[in-house]
Amino acid sequence: MKDENKKKSKLIEELTVLRQRIKKLEALEKEHARAEEALRESEERFRQIYDETPIGYHELDTGGRIIRVNRTELEMLGYPVEEMLGQPVWKFVLEDETTRHVVMAKIAGDVSFHETFERTYWRKDGTTLPVLVKDRVIRDKGGRIIGIRSTVEDITERRRSEEALRKSEEQLRQWQKVEAIGRLAGGMDQETQSHLFEPFFTTKEKGKGQLLKYTCA
Repeated sequence: MKDENKKKSKLIEELTVLRQRIKKLEALEKEHARAEEALRESEERFRQIYDETPIGYHELDTGGRIIRVNRTELEMLGYPVEEMLGQPVWKFVLEDETTRHVVMAKIAGDVSFHETFERTYWRKDGTTLPVLVKDRVIRDKGGRIIGIRSTVEDITERRRSEEALRKSEEQLRQWQKVEAIGRLAGGMDQETQSHLFEPFFTTKEKGKGQLLKYTCA
């Protein structure tokens, strides 16, 4: 009888221990599920930020091939993702040989090149896009270079502003020349003045059928 009671007590103890273990496992499973859900949400937030950032972003492997590209860059260039992934980045750049040389040199560990530089990218429709690129090499835990991360910023508006400024400055210089020559020509006869001012009287604006007239008081 005593042996049976001992067996019964031992069985109850074992069942109690098993129930406790099961509860711990269930708690761990719930915690694991919560961690997976948090990770999924974090990854989703990262993908949204990655895709919706206002600048292009891509990653290259050690062969200079694109292994990741965000939605912004795809929209900037007009390509579907499957046409960019796996392709060498210089395939999409006007300065292809320069780009290939710089990319492979950086992957080889050459630090003599600038991180930030301008390039001209090809759009799918054949037009070009001026961009500002910033490269950063990717290293593994051992410090070995395993690729390059790049941001790609559209600088079309900046280029337009710079061109407009250049034209305005050039026009100002022309007016200053006319003004200076006008002061010198004050005592000249009409025929001499005509020959002197001939280069400034009519300047055809590029791309327009208009004449910009320079006059001197």
